Amino acid sequence: MRENHPGALLFHVERAFGSRQDLIFEAFPAIYMNRPYDLEFEYGRMGLPKKQDNILSCNLFMMLTSREMIALSRLLSIMYLSICLPMR
Repeated sequence: MRENHPGALLFHVERAFGSRQDLIFEAFPAIYMNRPYDLEFEYGRMGLPKKQDNILSCNLFMMLTSREMIALSRLLSIMYLSICLPMR
């Protein structure tokens, strides 16, 4: 990120541990905000020679580009900001 996008806003991903019920909601703002950079990184990895058989990278790229995942990450980000943060 420092080399390719020096002035870009990167949403910080916190380490999730413990048994709180709102842990899943903490990840979705980072997934939604960092999605363009994650897609660019995964697209670059898929274009490398002999890296096309990486099933996890291909599945992650397909999941992040699906409209359902974009809508879900947007919805859960809104729920995190409007419900989980004020309740703490």
